[in-house]
Amino acid sequence: MIFFGGVFKNALNFGVDLGLKALLPDLIEDQVIDIKNSILEGGFKEGVNTLMKKVNEFKNSITGIFTGNFNNIEEIHTATKQGGIIKTVSKGLSKGIDAGVKSGAIPKSVGSIIKAGKTTILNEFNSSLESQIKREMKKFDTLNDLNKKWYDAMDKRDFDKMTKYTEKISELSKDLVKFSNIIEETKKIEELHNFIKENNSFDFMVGTDGALMKLD
Repeated sequence: MIFFGGVFKNALNFGVDLGLKALLPDLIEDQVIDIKNSILEGGFKEGVNTLMKKVNEFKNSITGIFTGNFNNIEEIHTATKQGGIIKTVSKGLSKGIDAGVKSGAIPKSVGSIIKAGKTTILNEFNSSLESQIKREMKKFDTLNDLNKKWYDAMDKRDFDKMTKYTEKISELSKDLVKFSNIIEETKKIEELHNFIKENNSFDFMVGTDGALMKLD
């Protein structure tokens, strides 16, 4: 939940920032930041539980992303719409703009421009969301490739290469959400690698309880 919440919050932050800069090109950076903070504070602080609920629904709807059930980023794009994410963000933006205008943090004329161009912000949000998820998918592809290389090295009993791949797998795994069967495979590789290293032997079997046993 923390991972997905972070992805959506980052996408929202970037989306509002880039959208405002496109709609209000004459404003300086500090003005854009002030308006953005006003919108996020007024539109999403109280409604963060609703947004996170939608995030959770989205998370549950994409459990197949990292196991290959989604074929491309467009399918993820469709899933975000089906999960009500865009609609929820749109409502939050309207609420934030209205709150900013009411408090005086956002001039009325500026508020009208932002509302009229809200689609621009939503498009930037969606683009950022897709980009972030796509980056995560690439990381899992890389991890999966490293896992396969480790098994190839084990078949050849090349412990030096196995160690090199294990180190890369361990480093990459730190950045990944513990989400899919790929992560489970990574843990399995680490256990196998440590067992082979500690016993100085490639000859082993897996017991009925899943425990590794050295063959004499």
